[in-house]
Amino acid sequence: MSDVFLLDANVFIEANRVSYPLEIFPGFWDWLDQQNHAGTVKSVKPVYNEIAAGNDNLAEWVKERNTPEWFLSVEDHATQQAFADVANWIMLQNQKYSQPAIDEFLGVADPLLIAKAISLNASIVTLEGNDHQNRKKVLIPVVCSNFGIKTLKTTDLLRHTGARFSLK
Repeated sequence: MSDVFLLDANVFIEANRVSYPLEIFPGFWDWLDQQNHAGTVKSVKPVYNEIAAGNDNLAEWVKERNTPEWFLSVEDHATQQAFADVANWIMLQNQKYSQPAIDEFLGVADPLLIAKAISLNASIVTLEGNDHQNRKKVLIPVVCSNFGIKTLKTTDLLRHTGARFSLK
């Protein structure tokens, strides 16, 4: 498994809304910062843009981390080439997905997140399922499996990095 993990927007959003709210679990968010400083956890600028557009404490948290180390550019040649490969592949799936599903996928951060993972040989952390039968939404793990990119859930990442949160 890669030593670089790129976080999908839903990891941040779900963590703050349900699993690890900022005001209750500051240790989780500090851990994310520590992992980012170590070069292990990152995301991409389009994910930043999606979250920063919000009007909540998560948007503020993300805005405080608007750095190229936290949110990687997707403008480089390798990422753009990989994006073209992802877009071409998904367009060939028009028998599997409806055009609105394809358009939605291509209009959000997901294909650029996948493209950056391809260019870095990184893994993606996402809460999306791996339902190959889903025809209504293009899912990150389904696309990643086609390109040999590993995906995992937040708890898998926590286990992989040996994270421990305890009250003392």
